[in-house]
Amino acid sequence: MSEILSELEKEGISKQEKVTFFKSKISALEGQIYLTPSRLVVMSVSGTKVRLGGLVGAIIELTKKKSYPVLQLNIELDKIKNLNKGKFGLNKNILEITNQDDEVIKVGVKNYEEWESLLKPKTVSA
Repeated sequence: MSEILSELEKEGISKQEKVTFFKSKISALEGQIYLTPSRLVVMSVSGTKVRLGGLVGAIIELTKKKSYPVLQLNIELDKIKNLNKGKFGLNKNILEITNQDDEVIKVGVKNYEEWESLLKPKTVSA
């Protein structure tokens, strides 16, 4: 396990799940999201891009060596400026997190409403 995972465990992980982290409009990575009492962390698997088309490409990508973790997002909950429900293709469970620099980070979660209820009360705009 990495150093950051050890830190998260010490803080107390209140929720975690497998997610899709959207690096760009055409690139996505498998990952994990972690919620502690003070921060939200997203880590991805390195070298495993999820291609948004092509069965052969997807199979090739899935057979590549996976290594955890690559830190994609590490934000204090009180630094989250806004949360929105986004859309990526047919997926409507996209957690759009806006930080204080107005950067938008998109993460595909299983249930947007559940994450919103956990995060909204702790954000800057709440």
